[in-house]
Amino acid sequence: MARPVHRETLFHLEPRDEETARAMRAHPENASFISMSRKGTPSLEIGYHVSSRPRGGRVIARVGRDADICFPTRADVAEVHIAFEVHPVSRAILLCVRASNRRSVTVEPHGLREDGDVRQIVIEPPEEPKITIGVGPRALRFKVRWHGGGGVGSTAAAVDRGFEAAEARAVVPRWLKTADEGDDDIWSWYDTRMPSKIGCIVRDAVKRGFMGEGTYGAVFEAVDRDSGHPIALKAVRPRTEYERECLKREIKTMSSLSHPYIIDFLGYKGDPSDFSQPEVGIFMPLRTGNLRSLLPIPKREENAILNAVGEQMFSALDYLSARGLCHRDVKPANILYDVGEDGSYTFQLADFGLANWQSDTTSFCGTKVFTAPELHCGQHRQSHKMDMWSLLVTMISIVGASRFDEEELGRKPHSAIVEYVLATTTEHLPFLEPMARVDPDNRASAAQMLVAYFRGKGLATSRSMVGPIPEVDTGSPACCVGAHHTPPHRTASTRMMTRSAASRSSASSRTTGSPLSSPASSEASSAAGPSASPSTTSGRSAATSTTASTSTTGSVPNDDSCTQSQLPDAEPEHAMAGSPEQTSPSQRWGSSGRVTKTRSPRVRDREHRRQISRVTRAIRNSSRNLQNHSG
Repeated sequence: MARPVHRETLFHLEPRDEETARAMRAHPENASFISMSRKGTPSLEIGYHVSSRPRGGRVIARVGRDADICFPTRADVAEVHIAFEVHPVSRAILLCVRASNRRSVTVEPHGLREDGDVRQIVIEPPEEPKITIGVGPRALRFKVRWHGGGGVGSTAAAVDRGFEAAEARAVVPRWLKTADEGDDDIWSWYDTRMPSKIGCIVRDAVKRGFMGEGTYGAVFEAVDRDSGHPIALKAVRPRTEYERECLKREIKTMSSLSHPYIIDFLGYKGDPSDFSQPEVGIFMPLRTGNLRSLLPIPKREENAILNAVGEQMFSALDYLSARGLCHRDVKPANILYDVGEDGSYTFQLADFGLANWQSDTTSFCGTKVFTAPELHCGQHRQSHKMDMWSLLVTMISIVGASRFDEEELGRKPHSAIVEYVLATTTEHLPFLEPMARVDPDNRASAAQMLVAYFRGKGLATSRSMVGPIPEVDTGSPACCVGAHHTPPHRTASTRMMTRSAASRSSASSRTTGSPLSSPASSEASSAAGPSASPSTTSGRSAATSTTASTSTTGSVPNDDSCTQSQLPDAEPEHAMAGSPEQTSPSQRWGSSGRVTKTRSPRVRDREHRRQISRVTRAIRNSSRNLQNHSG
């Protein structure tokens, strides 16, 4: 009568031939681990109960001539030939080859490498691989049969329970590893860690849970087939030639990049050019989440996250720009993050499905709310300045007072989106004014923002090649106005959105401060001195803010045209709400500048209306001149 299956059994090693079955029954100690597999065949149990000595949760059982499962009469079998272990982080089950001759173990279908060297491999339900130990007619041949139907969830839960129980048992001193067992009795975490970034680190992966959608594919949580490390797998099923070209471009781009704030490329599986392969996988490190999943961000954390996103993404975008690349789809969902032990955030730019060399960028791309104005007018060559606009909108989404709603904005015409971005930047993020310029030629680059606010930390561009942030000249003709283009207009919904943003900003500015200040604001505050009267200070602030509002707002492109009036851009205000005593150093970018008070909501609204009027007149005059010239 067959003995019942032990409750801690994870799977069976089922003999595939009679020779293996006889060898399995030859040693009497194996009898206590033989029970019926799911298919009704006498098989060896593999679980934490098999180990002859508790070794912690990482070792489940060992197979060899003198191991937990014994084959003492087989001279071609090492003392410990293979071991079944558990990865301490992903809890994936690993088949590890302990024999000196690693070619003596084969695993089908996933164990064969080009060099034939199988060191370790993940086995996970529902796959039931074939394992062969030794060579020739006397080789031991097994098939994995998962216990209890082989459900992923049930097996994972059983591994977790066994791992924790084994870890608890191993703390008893007499059960700890002794010197005679050698250091290779248990594979060290450091031996199985991810190797350095050389070529394709990951050759295959085991899918686990669904995480989300990328540009051209779905993203899954997975484990590296060889090491058991948790990774992310982007699975793409290209249906058209265009999608295959995008996939090849993404692989080519990612494999050429190496930057701390850009997600690493760990390899890929499949051939994007082969239409017979339905799916191609791209492997990346697994991160905690993306910036979008952090929203809404608590008020007390806004400044810290704004600082981290700004500094790190400026560095990443400058690196891409220095290599002649545009990302073309910067948005919160494509900025991944991890949290350090000290609570600090590290952000990394991901999803390069739309990335392209600047000389080749002509197609429409990106997500509507985050796309730059020049993408809709076609009057400017696409460049890395597009990414700066997209990053600006991304940073607006971090600020709770902006009431950013991607879904609501996505239903509006692009002209209304641009006007919202300009108005919100003026009201809530005036220090980002250089990024909020409709004309990309006047928009600040990532390198310029790094120099202006972070003293050049993280620059990839040579410091000598970074010029000052452009100043916008007053009265110059509109940059994108043609004979058939119409001047910009403001819809009722846009006016309401702008006014509501202004009123919300005035309420919030009385209680909290903004995170940044610039050298320009520092000099202005120092010039005012401590003895400056309140009226003098507020007057000077209002005058400065008028210029900042003018340069920030610029003009708003229509749905059918892209127009801009190049208006004066004096030193940007970068003023914070609240007093210096109310704003801590962590609320600023860099160490420069003092905090000055913002303008009253009535003054801001009046200046905004005047600015729109000036922009409209400039565009009309430019259009009239162009029409007269063409006539």
